[in-house]
Amino acid sequence: MQTRLRPHLMSSANFSQFQSTYRQGHCTETALIDVLNNVYTAADVKQVTVLIGLDLSAAFDIVCHQTLLQRLETELSSACLELRSHSPSRT
Repeated sequence: MQTRLRPHLMSSANFSQFQSTYRQGHCTETALIDVLNNVYTAADVKQVTVLIGLDLSAAFDIVCHQTLLQRLETELSSACLELRSHSPSRT
């Protein structure tokens, strides 16, 4: 599925250059290193820097997965059908 999803995501105008997911050689660690580098660089030139961390992982526990899959299907049709086949039955 990722081989079909990646080209779509990479060509999308919504895919930020700062997005780490679905990019080869990028992961949580490389994203964190980039953020820390930006903070340290700003501190070196005496810029005031504020870093706020927000954990949204629990937010997906309250998402209606059926609705999410329906919305994805309108955007990614064939990829969504494959997602639906791997999705646990949740409401």
